[in-house]
Amino acid sequence: MTRAEIVSKAEAELGKTNWRPYLNFCGISFKTDWCMAFVSWAFGDLNGRAIPNKLINVTPTRKWFRDRNRYMDKATYTRK
Repeated sequence: MTRAEIVSKAEAELGKTNWRPYLNFCGISFKTDWCMAFVSWAFGDLNGRAIPNKLINVTPTRKWFRDRNRYMDKATYTRK
């Protein structure tokens, strides 16, 4: 899956309000904050090669990126 395909997959969800597919992907059956579950779902086809799959907590994911020098905070991020 390419970056463009991941973005397309995520953009296809714009306007949708059903959070269940994202949490279900992560093995969660109850409603909770689902923003990181959405990211895990969007990257799901990468089988863990890009980010650790099926996480619903931002902290370990941020650490994963930092440990690989791939983390960018809002101040340094520029959309390409």
